[in-house]
Amino acid sequence: MPTPARFGIVTYQERVRVPILWWIIALGLALSLDVAVFAYVDLWIAVLFAVFSTAIVVVGLVGYTLRITVADDVLRAGRYSLEAEYVGDVTALRGAEADRVLGPGSDKRSFLITRPFLRDVVKVEIDDDADPHSAWLINTRKPDELAGAIRAMQAA
Repeated sequence: MPTPARFGIVTYQERVRVPILWWIIALGLALSLDVAVFAYVDLWIAVLFAVFSTAIVVVGLVGYTLRITVADDVLRAGRYSLEAEYVGDVTALRGAEADRVLGPGSDKRSFLITRPFLRDVVKVEIDDDADPHSAWLINTRKPDELAGAIRAMQAA
């Protein structure tokens, strides 16, 4: 169901966050580095280092969140946007098809908006002769819903 937004109607919205395992690994790495620093420097310097290293990890992982939105006849994925008039065929790909499109069978002209911890992809073909990219490949947790929202945006 479309929801009103600040600038119009949002038909699809998703935030692709980093998995909890990445948080555990990154914070564990920061903690192990903090322990090593605590062993060799003054306490106040070590505490400052621990605070800053933890803050860097948190900001880095939060900043790696991918926001995908379909609103106002525009597809936004991260900081990139694509207007409906330039959207061609849209395909939701899962499993081996997604691996093929992102791997050995890939088109080198495709624009990748991907995250390594996701497998499913939506392929959005670009219908613009001036654009050097043949398609956008967007990782998502809900490929069928995203593809449907993009198709609905095209039809509108």
